[in-house]
Amino acid sequence: MNSRVVVIGHGYTSRLSIIRSIGVAGYDVDVVAIYYGSKKPQERPIDCYSKYVSRVLYSPNGDVDALVSLLLEHYSGLDEKPILVPESDFAVMAIDSNLNQLIPYFHIPNIDERQGAVVEWMDKSRQKEKAKSVGLNVATSQIIKIRNDQFKIPDNIDYPCFPKPVNGGKKGLGCCTNQKMLEKSLHVMSERGDIDVLVEDYLNIDKEYALVGYSDGKTVYIPAILHNEKMANGGHFGVAKKGQVIPVNGYEDLIDKFRQLILEIHFTGLFDIDFLECQGFFYFDEINLRFGGSGYAVTKSGVNLPAMMVDDFVGKNRSNSHGEITRSQSFANERTCLDDWYFNFISFREYRNDIETSDICFIKDEIDPLPYNVYQKYVKKMRIKHLIKSFIR
Repeated sequence: MNSRVVVIGHGYTSRLSIIRSIGVAGYDVDVVAIYYGSKKPQERPIDCYSKYVSRVLYSPNGDVDALVSLLLEHYSGLDEKPILVPESDFAVMAIDSNLNQLIPYFHIPNIDERQGAVVEWMDKSRQKEKAKSVGLNVATSQIIKIRNDQFKIPDNIDYPCFPKPVNGGKKGLGCCTNQKMLEKSLHVMSERGDIDVLVEDYLNIDKEYALVGYSDGKTVYIPAILHNEKMANGGHFGVAKKGQVIPVNGYEDLIDKFRQLILEIHFTGLFDIDFLECQGFFYFDEINLRFGGSGYAVTKSGVNLPAMMVDDFVGKNRSNSHGEITRSQSFANERTCLDDWYFNFISFREYRNDIETSDICFIKDEIDPLPYNVYQKYVKKMRIKHLIKSFIR
């Protein structure tokens, strides 16, 4: 019997990248789709049409107890521990906050097997302090606390600035050139409830980068850099639409600092780090203690990090999972490209061109074609809806 892996999260493209990376390595994959709203989806999510998916379960967004109960109900009685792979910040938080309950029955990414330790390191201000300690550049910042929708903006905030929730999230992100814009951004973020917001000095960004990696607790593997050439707008703000997978040659000093950063956190699992190039200097942006949205580009380039992690958890030889990336390849995220077209940030011709000119796409796959077939039907529906919207306007 193959070991079972349970992929948990919100986004169908990010889940699909993990599903395929693990499925191609010979593991059985279940999906827990986190859904918004009061009712679970009537239609099967696009990623769950993958030939590697054995079972699909659903859990409501924001309900930690429901997710933990679901996992224990369906998997606590198995002879062999399944592996949990969280795809979203909510999934990471829910699992790590209940590590003591779950770890007797599952293999789980963790920090020293201590409940809540991963959540502590989701704090972006804490990440920045640790990044500085290993020699990385960081933007100057300060914290604004939002309580009961009330907050006070310090007089010494420099504009332009860039606010971001300390514990993650996309709502309200963006450059603020004056106090009125910052107030508006903070009010949007306050819809989530009481939160702390990191307000950074705005950097004049020349290039945006990311990397995905895996730490087994002793060694940190970072096989490539992702140059994010085009970033999404709207609800996917800050997510790459199109970019390049780049070998790490020439970036060794920077990569060593990122490795040291992860080692000092003591994290075991998959991670993603965003960083920026500004006027010839690299700046640390943030760590996500989960597989990054563009991680499948690294898998398709020859290094299967999710499979490495699962192999280690079950004690399997991972020699076939870890190669070397020696050439650049372009990639595109169909979902973020499509949403940018639907909300009129780009033309349909540009959407199609971004997809057709990329070496790697996240949904289209010759070995696992059904998700892309379903996605194409979805695109047709979106085009009809877009046409109707345009006609009404």
